[in-house]
Amino acid sequence: MFCRRPAFWIAVVVAACVSGLTLLKAQDNAPADSAPADSAPADSAPADSAPVDNAPAENAPLRLTPHWKQGEVLNYKITSTHEQIDSGQATPEWSLHHDLSIEVIAADDQGYRIGWTQSGPAAGDAEQSISLAIKLFSGLFAGQQIVIEVDRSGQIMGVANWEALRDGILAGLDALLAANADDTPPEELDHLKQQITESLQTKEGVENLVLSAPRIFLMPYGKDYALDEPTESENTTPNPFGGEPFPLREKFEVSKYDADSGIAEIVWKQTMVADKTVEILLAILDQLSTRQDVTQETLNEIRALWMRDDAIFRIDTTTSVIKAMAHRQAVRHAKGQWSADTVQLLQVAP
Repeated sequence: MFCRRPAFWIAVVVAACVSGLTLLKAQDNAPADSAPADSAPADSAPADSAPVDNAPAENAPLRLTPHWKQGEVLNYKITSTHEQIDSGQATPEWSLHHDLSIEVIAADDQGYRIGWTQSGPAAGDAEQSISLAIKLFSGLFAGQQIVIEVDRSGQIMGVANWEALRDGILAGLDALLAANADDTPPEELDHLKQQITESLQTKEGVENLVLSAPRIFLMPYGKDYALDEPTESENTTPNPFGGEPFPLREKFEVSKYDADSGIAEIVWKQTMVADKTVEILLAILDQLSTRQDVTQETLNEIRALWMRDDAIFRIDTTTSVIKAMAHRQAVRHAKGQWSADTVQLLQVAP
């Protein structure tokens, strides 16, 4: 499923700590015990080898910007999997398959307007174990074209048809909920409907819902990459309780570059800044100290809490087309125990 829950990092932090009383200490400053292996594009990813004339000079930075043409259509196959990882041994729990079409509706000196259309999920493995929230999220805007405004560097400016998307999502929401009513308590259905409906009341809310996947896909664009050293920076994600945002550290690196074909692999990694995150969580949990419903299991999960987010992009730098992508989000629940969601995206040849 190439669609991510908004504010992934915060959602996990909140789920892990809102019922706790204290944060004893992050178990490690980094996930060194048995962290999931870095993602990699599928072995069947295209391996273009046509010679090019505009490869960057030695030691020159590599600049990635879109070179899309009006009327161009890019098609992809998507496989999304969820797995549990215990001491390095991964156990897949379910998988889903989608088609993705990206149409360049308009292109001018100011930027681009692209249409992002993802199909509903095809049958996967162990599909019966998928949560209701995931089923809803994967079907809410299936088949609806998201019209995205993108500047010349590849940065998303907004969604042009957000009102039509909102209306389409709300029109199909009841049918999606009804299709899952047999094995879901009515109060859970009502709660999910309320959450989704409230999130769609503003343009920002609609964009947060529909742009989570496009933001990951377009992330490599608009940046300069040194071929011999990574670029590191710090980022933040909002604190849902108010106050100081949660700090993240991210790194971009060109792991491979073939000057003959122009094919580059860009690696991106994002993780928590341990000491500062612990400090912020301690302040939040101190405000919850009057609660009496903490369990030892919750404390253990908080003690082990660590998150990481990484991706590998295979890009034809001569055309700026992303040929393949693998994106993984992982959360540690206990020492050596993780859950991970991975999206593999592979371009379909025209």
